[in-house]
Amino acid sequence: MKLLLLTFLLAWPPGLIAATSASGMFPPDKDPIANCENRWFLKQGKEPEARVLGFAYIDPEAGFSFEFEDYIVIDKDGNWVRKPNPLHGKASLKVRVESNVPVACLDKEDVAKLGLAPIPDWLKFYKDTRAAGPHEVSWASHLNSIGANAEAIKHIETAIADGYKSDGLWFELGYAYNALEEFDKSTEVLTPAMAASPDNKLLIGELAYSSIHQKDFKRAIELYNLALSKYKNGETEKRAEYAINLAAAYHWAGDEKAAQEWLQKGKAWQQLDQAAKQ
Repeated sequence: MKLLLLTFLLAWPPGLIAATSASGMFPPDKDPIANCENRWFLKQGKEPEARVLGFAYIDPEAGFSFEFEDYIVIDKDGNWVRKPNPLHGKASLKVRVESNVPVACLDKEDVAKLGLAPIPDWLKFYKDTRAAGPHEVSWASHLNSIGANAEAIKHIETAIADGYKSDGLWFELGYAYNALEEFDKSTEVLTPAMAASPDNKLLIGELAYSSIHQKDFKRAIELYNLALSKYKNGETEKRAEYAINLAAAYHWAGDEKAAQEWLQKGKAWQQLDQAAKQ
């Protein structure tokens, strides 16, 4: 579920009013939610006079998430007032974050005035028990998935500084650089990584993506064909992605016939992937 689809949360039952808290106007939604990891935040929804109160965290398995706690409104005296959500005390509502949307991270003073624990007790159930290296790479992957690429790179750099290396680490670093349009850096990272693991389809495909954006269409065509040759069955989502990008590389290289052939293959794999997910 997307954070941007929280408009339904702003229809609370009447009369559910909690204690008053911090005073003043609502802070603007200007903090990327990735910056609020393990913190409370407010997010404007459909109604301008209310905010969703949530706690952002990373689920080691499911990724960047938040728990919807309550609503916050401002009373006639300018105080923040908590209005419990309809499931308050009955069930928790955890939402998966799909993009690095802007929110308003709350400071310690506001958290205390709202009567909230700085770190909810339930967070202990989401502690990552892996070693430092795999943990940092996993967190980078979750951050990359919501577009928090600069933050992902910080985790990768921590892992590298600790002496950890893996194909997954190089992939996430290359992916982050590509997302930030730093294609030279991505190529610098992915070229030796692919040489060391020549059968890793993800490394090959990500290096192809770097190449196509550097206008090295010949290299991109070689790499996408190589990556696709290593897929035998299944994984239609990734095959569709590579085929469509390969079609674009052929188009820009001037081979329209090959471009159309791969475009049709990509569309066919997209349809198979969509059907499998229904």
